[in-house]
Amino acid sequence: FSNFSYLLIVMFLPMHAIGTHYTYAKVPAGFWLADLLHLKRNHYDRVIHFAFGFLLLYPMRELL
Repeated sequence: FSNFSYLLIVMFLPMHAIGTHYTYAKVPAGFWLADLLHLKRNHYDRVIHFAFGFLLLYPMRELL
C-alpha cells in the first residue's frame, strides 16, 4: 500500500471504532449531526457507509 492508502485507512478506522463502541444508532456525534441538520434520526451509520466507499475505495483499488 502507498502512504496515501494508509492515511485513508487510518482516517476510516477511528470512525468505525466509535460506531462499534456506542453502536451506530447511539453515537453522540450522530445526535449532534441530527440536531444540526434537523434530522429525525441518527444518521451516523450512513456517514460511515459513505466513508467506507469514499475512504477505502483507493486502498481496495491498490490491493487489486
